[in-house]
Amino acid sequence: MGYGSSSSNKYITTYFRKTFQLSAADLLIPVFMISLLRDDGAIVYINGKEVIRTNMPRSNVNYLTLAISSVSLQAESRYDVYLVDPSYFVAGTNVIAVELHQESANSSDISFDLEISTLVPDQKLLLSATPDLTTTMTGDLSLTALFEATGECIIPDTISHHTTLYENCSPYVVQGDVHIPEDVTLTIEPGVEIRMARDPA
Repeated sequence: MGYGSSSSNKYITTYFRKTFQLSAADLLIPVFMISLLRDDGAIVYINGKEVIRTNMPRSNVNYLTLAISSVSLQAESRYDVYLVDPSYFVAGTNVIAVELHQESANSSDISFDLEISTLVPDQKLLLSATPDLTTTMTGDLSLTALFEATGECIIPDTISHHTTLYENCSPYVVQGDVHIPEDVTLTIEPGVEIRMARDPA
């Protein structure tokens, strides 16, 4: 990939685009996660709608807009994780697009990688997929209810990667205690709404 006609005046913005398929059943998953590595700034779109903006001005941007700051050292190889509402996706063909911006026209390098993942419950343990369940109690029994998505992003009980709660996915729902290891950073963007589970006591 070329950087332009001059090493001191390189292209500011590089564009990436990828299509992928999802089924209607995939859309019942409560939350998708995007792991993003970017040097320097990036904006991510799903099916034409912006879902992530990182190290970029909040105002309108174009191909000459510079990233806010330079990414260097360990930050160049760090993945940040964003929770994304399934409502951005459709059954069938989906398009994810990313614009990657340099901090300056003489920046020495760019780097980019992106992965979409999700947590899928173990279907072998499902007792029923209907609203009602009748069972005969023959001893101690532990049941866990799994609910369909309501348009809210669910925060997992353990945040194992550097994660940003982004305003476009708000409101977020916390279902219980959330564990964040000491070497993991949780960033909450301005304007994010977090709904806490009601204390059962």
